[in-house]
Amino acid sequence: MNYTIIGGGIHGITVAAHMIEQGIAHHELTIVDPNPSLGNHFIQQTSKLHMEYLRSPYVHHCHPEAFHLKQFAKQSHYENPTKGQYQRPRLDLFIAHMKQTIELFNLNQCHVHHKVTSIEYNDNRYVIQLDDHSIITTDVVILAIGSNVTKYMPISTQSLDNVFHVDDIHPNEQLDASHVIGCGISAAHVVCRIHKEDPIKTIHLWVNKPLACHAFDADPGWLGPKLMNHYLNQTVTKRLSLIKHSRYKGSMPKELYRQLHQLEKESRLIVHNTEIQNINNKYIYSNEEKIKYDKIICATGYISNVEHLTFLHALIKQQSLQLINGFPRTSVNLEWTDRLYVTGFLADIEVGPFARSIHGGRVAAKKICEDLIDKYSRTS
Repeated sequence: MNYTIIGGGIHGITVAAHMIEQGIAHHELTIVDPNPSLGNHFIQQTSKLHMEYLRSPYVHHCHPEAFHLKQFAKQSHYENPTKGQYQRPRLDLFIAHMKQTIELFNLNQCHVHHKVTSIEYNDNRYVIQLDDHSIITTDVVILAIGSNVTKYMPISTQSLDNVFHVDDIHPNEQLDASHVIGCGISAAHVVCRIHKEDPIKTIHLWVNKPLACHAFDADPGWLGPKLMNHYLNQTVTKRLSLIKHSRYKGSMPKELYRQLHQLEKESRLIVHNTEIQNINNKYIYSNEEKIKYDKIICATGYISNVEHLTFLHALIKQQSLQLINGFPRTSVNLEWTDRLYVTGFLADIEVGPFARSIHGGRVAAKKICEDLIDKYSRTS
């Protein structure tokens, strides 16, 4: 059997490590990702925010063993390796451990540095077309696509000069901005980074709701059976509704909330809790005021939808793959159709509110590997 993981981010690495641990050979496994190294996109995205600690507990990481990150921190003598009651790990610690996991399982030898352009199903196998026109033929496909598929930009900001999405920021770039749009963790990190670069600058933060403080993206009860047992007994429509209302969208952990509050007290931050009506001629217009801007950074998230995964369109049509409100209807073990598995936002319906998180990657890896070992390893 040949196995191909599309996506070399946190979820792709996690699934691959679990697969190798379960006995799948390196020559049977391919990880397709256009980045120069596995996990590179995650490193770039978190580094540009100057994030110090992750928003997840230390038991959530890429290695199959739950306490491996804690052991790694102890062996590496990290100072203050975690933060808070949930023991959220330092970003640099998490990245170092991720790189060690890649090395321990020799995942780099499985990495193909290309982008997938299309997938078809022919003669009982999947045919994957890459951007260099080469082809990978495989028995099993695992879609480990991140949630940041398409950048979301408010209509008022589109096609304007000096307006950028946080995704476009370079880690070492001087931001030189005084206006930020967004109310979640990324917006908070951008504000703190701007202040660090220019402590006397007055920063304007534009939000569409009051700032909210939560430790995680959703109630920690969703990490275990406390809430998931009830969730899994619901209809698909009800599950999607529960996900929408259970995620703390546009929120941030306590230390960031406090930093923004302190900047407000020092008059270094002005929070505008109002809708932007228009942006024109270097001015931001709201119902209440008109303010000149130099540069705007939008920390407004991403659109996560199968419609934006153009490489899947032909396969969805060819195999009549089931979608419900834009999300795959999969088996309990995340199999969308015969030997095609999903993780991340594609697994929302089965994994729940934390499907897109590091924890969601671990849940998906376990489900997928159990199914692969049960069904296919005996015939490989």
